[in-house]
Amino acid sequence: MLPKAELAAAGFSGLLAGSFSFASFVDSRTLWIIAKKGDGEALRKFFPVWWPAGRDWMLPLVLVTSSLHGFAYYSTKKASWLYTALATFLIAPYTGLILGEDIKSLMNENCEGACEIAKSFVIRHQPRFVVAGVAFVAALLALEGSFEVPGQTLDSSGDHPGLAGTPDHSWPPDLPKHHVTNAAWVGASYDCPTASLQELCAHETAAPAQPQACD
Repeated sequence: MLPKAELAAAGFSGLLAGSFSFASFVDSRTLWIIAKKGDGEALRKFFPVWWPAGRDWMLPLVLVTSSLHGFAYYSTKKASWLYTALATFLIAPYTGLILGEDIKSLMNENCEGACEIAKSFVIRHQPRFVVAGVAFVAALLALEGSFEVPGQTLDSSGDHPGLAGTPDHSWPPDLPKHHVTNAAWVGASYDCPTASLQELCAHETAAPAQPQACD
């Protein structure tokens, strides 16, 4: 069963990607069409109403999504969640630093050159959509353990770096089962993926348990 932290992170990431998809293919397209027609008056009336509504939805969603990705990393130690948490969080400062000037101008009802500023806003918005989409895809891959950086993950026991997911309970392929006669190993699971054949053989040479006499 997948950890709930990962499911929550992936779910909110999908919600964020969907929201930015709508903003790119509907809202931004509307702004672009109005700007292309040269209707600066319509932009000056529409943008001050539209932007605060979008901001009040997007900003909390970005912060919650990045926090859930960070919690998923804390819970699973999968490096991919750390990267997606950082990428998602950076959408917020990107908006303020890169789009801030255009937003400030378009919020002014007396804005001059509103059409050109709106076009600039639409173009600079697109990287936010791309980052949200990539983070969502990475989240889906992380659910399957397919997007990992070697040497930066832990298995479910938390002891062995480099191997994510559940421990391998299969018998070592290079050790025939009939070679292990020590009673301590009979019926035991091979849990440690870093154990070697030599380590198992060391148990083989250990003194076997003495059978108890029957009453």
